[in-house]
Amino acid sequence: MSLGLHIDRVGALIEDKQWDLARVMSQSGLRLYPDTPELLRMSLIASYRLGDLYEALESSRHLITLSEEPRDLYNFGTLALEFNRASEARAALERVVDSQPEHLSARANLLAAYCETGDLDRAIELSRNVDVGRHPASTVANFVCNLATVYRDAGEPGQAMGLYGHAMALCEGWHPVAASNRLYAANFAPSLSSAEIESLHCEWGAQIAQRIGPDNREAMDPTTKHERPRIAFLSGDFRRHSVAYFLEPVWEVLRQQVDLIAVDNSPHHDEVTDRLRELASGWVTIRGLDDLDAARSIRAQDIDMLVDLSGHTAHNRLPLMARRLAPKQLSYLGYPNTTGLETVDARIVDSWCDPQESSWRGPEHLLRSDLGFLAYRGPTCELVRSKRGAGLTFGSFNTPAKVNSQILNVWGEALKAHPSARLVLKNKAYGAVVVQSRIKKTLATAGVDPGRIDFRVHTRSLKDHLETYNEVDVALDTYPYQGTTTTCEALFMGVLVV
Repeated sequence: MSLGLHIDRVGALIEDKQWDLARVMSQSGLRLYPDTPELLRMSLIASYRLGDLYEALESSRHLITLSEEPRDLYNFGTLALEFNRASEARAALERVVDSQPEHLSARANLLAAYCETGDLDRAIELSRNVDVGRHPASTVANFVCNLATVYRDAGEPGQAMGLYGHAMALCEGWHPVAASNRLYAANFAPSLSSAEIESLHCEWGAQIAQRIGPDNREAMDPTTKHERPRIAFLSGDFRRHSVAYFLEPVWEVLRQQVDLIAVDNSPHHDEVTDRLRELASGWVTIRGLDDLDAARSIRAQDIDMLVDLSGHTAHNRLPLMARRLAPKQLSYLGYPNTTGLETVDARIVDSWCDPQESSWRGPEHLLRSDLGFLAYRGPTCELVRSKRGAGLTFGSFNTPAKVNSQILNVWGEALKAHPSARLVLKNKAYGAVVVQSRIKKTLATAGVDPGRIDFRVHTRSLKDHLETYNEVDVALDTYPYQGTTTTCEALFMGVLVV
């Protein structure tokens, strides 16, 4: 078969959405005609549609060694970003924007790549003087949504919420990613009360319920159907992620009593995924499936309980919970607030973070554990624990998104009470001038010499990161969005947390 005929036949299969056959035939063609860009593009499309993102990424990586066309660089950058390979994504997307400054989707994804690497200064610069007038509203909305995330990560939640709202308005009020990100950003905003934040979540929940309609919500018998309960966990974080680190020790205990089913929406997999697979009784991948097909896949598992681990964080599939896919549905671990959904029966919390006397207005019942809702297990690598340096040093390794002016004023009082003390702030975004300037200005207004602040960025390994705590005497927590992983890490390294 000639190359031209091969390309025509694969193209016809893609047109008919016969992804399996398209991939088989495109790869067969590549064995006959290696390094053919058009066949590589077709193989990439088929693999992506089949949910095989690894194969798609490798096809795309090979393709950009043969072609410097912006579309190929854009596809590689977008795929690399899904795999959290932000540096590779940056390199490819920068080339696209350099050659096609008007490519708004490339700019949007480059904003996301800059966020991942903590280069917020370049992200803000990239967003300036952009002509969005000639682009579809959905493309503009994606750009605005990613720009909002830049400002959220820089510690400007109010500005971020406004931009997320603008992205939603561009799509007639319905942009699922912007909607969840807006709610997530609300948790960082000290100007909002708990009641206001919960109300925003419940408004979203009512909107989701209306969009889905009662016909797509199943009536469920609340009794457990199986002698050995089948519990499914829904997450986009079954990988190297804080949620997975806290989940793994829980699963090690639970698997002795229940069947664990992972409902996986993770963008990529790694060695943590492999460990979780060994603990699970079943594994269902829903990445790339629409809500209807994902719901069918989950219902086919015949589960007794569905536990959402993501809330409104990245890669969530919360609208699935609105369809009532299990007799009991819970929220746990990955989100610090209500989901806003009436179909989520309870949140698993504890008596310290959510005491009995706290006011709770979310639709979920609070299931309080007296033992703590977190199970933190530190890394197994050998760590040095020894105080380095003289004098008192405060520190916070939380994201700058949590470090608002109110908490900086409190920290300023502590620094003024100890005139020789220093403050170490560590996070990948602390290399950005926009972040440093905001923090220095706020502390200077509070009467603290900015020269007493030591900004640190990303370290090479988890071991290096944890051993940086040796330079800290007292770790300062944030408010209203407190630390979780950072708090556990500080305590694990023997550092007092206030």
